[in-house]
Amino acid sequence: ILLYVLFYIVYTLCAIPSGMLSDKIGRKPVLITGYLVFAVTSLGLILTSSIYTILIFFIVYGVFYAMIDGVQRALVVDLAPGNLKATALGTFHTAIGLVALPGGYVAGLLWDKIGPGATFTYGFTLAIISIALFMFVKPTSRVRS
Repeated sequence: ILLYVLFYIVYTLCAIPSGMLSDKIGRKPVLITGYLVFAVTSLGLILTSSIYTILIFFIVYGVFYAMIDGVQRALVVDLAPGNLKATALGTFHTAIGLVALPGGYVAGLLWDKIGPGATFTYGFTLAIISIALFMFVKPTSRVRS
């Protein structure tokens, strides 16, 4: 429980600066950097067994989440037509909900059947795939990259 308290403290401290950065340099660079942070965090958790290093990576996980949470939503709003912004956000959150349940199940199954390293390898792999897919996102004329 204390790790999640720490996670949310870091998330809270980093969410506004992450949003400000995305307003300044664009959504795409912040999101790609956020997923790179997640990939590094996952890789670090694969390679370490030290409780102190795990603590550091959990702090970094809070930075990752702050970088992507609000910025993903902002990108959805940026890309949606003016009369469909709320519909786009609803669709986005529905998609997140639909993949979260099987994603959590797969992560738990990997943890139970293979070990924690498999779960973090799964996260690392999905982060790299996310980065690759973001390379294909082309902002509209009213959206900076």
